[in-house]
Amino acid sequence: MIGVGFDIPTIGCSRKLIAGYIKDIDRAKGSSQPIIYQGKEVGVAIRTKDNVKPLFISPGHKCDLEFAKDIVSRNLRGFRMPEPLRYAHLAANKYKRYIEKKFAGKDMFFNETNED
Repeated sequence: MIGVGFDIPTIGCSRKLIAGYIKDIDRAKGSSQPIIYQGKEVGVAIRTKDNVKPLFISPGHKCDLEFAKDIVSRNLRGFRMPEPLRYAHLAANKYKRYIEKKFAGKDMFFNETNED
């Protein structure tokens, strides 16, 4: 929706397969298999490091599969996830820990002074 709304290229990148199926992927970095959904190739599963789970990449708005694979590959910096997603994940987890610490032991839906 973002890509369509702003008319910009978008790429899907996930740690889990959301739809379709893949064949077994070799455990070596760079190994890949197409993601097949309803008989069509809709993305690619690619192993970004040796012996780690693959990433699942799909083209979005104004993007083809080769472009999506190229962009994701160019943003890998020694980690499983590409840098933009890795930083977003780290920031989200940091904020989650902050919220959990702030509200530890408190009922977030009711004031502690509410009586039944």
